[in-house]
Amino acid sequence: MKTTSAIYDPHSGSEMMTAEQSADYLGYHYASIRRLVREKALKPYTSIGKAFLFLKADIVRFQGNHPWAAGKAGREKQTNPSPEPPRKLEASVVVSRRDKIFDGVWKTDPDFTWDKLPLIKADVNSAFGDQDFTVKVTSPDGGNWAIRYFPVSPLDTAIKKVTNKFKGK
Repeated sequence: MKTTSAIYDPHSGSEMMTAEQSADYLGYHYASIRRLVREKALKPYTSIGKAFLFLKADIVRFQGNHPWAAGKAGREKQTNPSPEPPRKLEASVVVSRRDKIFDGVWKTDPDFTWDKLPLIKADVNSAFGDQDFTVKVTSPDGGNWAIRYFPVSPLDTAIKKVTNKFKGK
């Protein structure tokens, strides 16, 4: 058994496995994984040349939903197959205004990537002004993140100016 460090999808943050790692995890031969892909019983998340990469969640789901794989793991096949999670990150932008003109989910993005955060901040600024907001992100494996943005208040700016004046003297 080869030991390698974990591989993560840069867009979703989900753990991925090579075909060899998947075969080891399932107790299968490497050639069986390629056969399952050919027969469309297993779907790779992506491929690099001829090398397949699978989401670990898909391999775990496969193991639970197929009697042979479940038997090799010493478990019963699941009676209700697990639904396939979305393959991409999803985000919702929650804006809570102090004046209560708007309070709730303002926008959703079913194809979120981390590099969209500055664009989301610009969109919120153009719609509401310099306003605090939260971006709630859901990953394909069900994990969640919440990113909160708090603008610098005028009071904070004034305190910083006064503090810097005293430091300079």
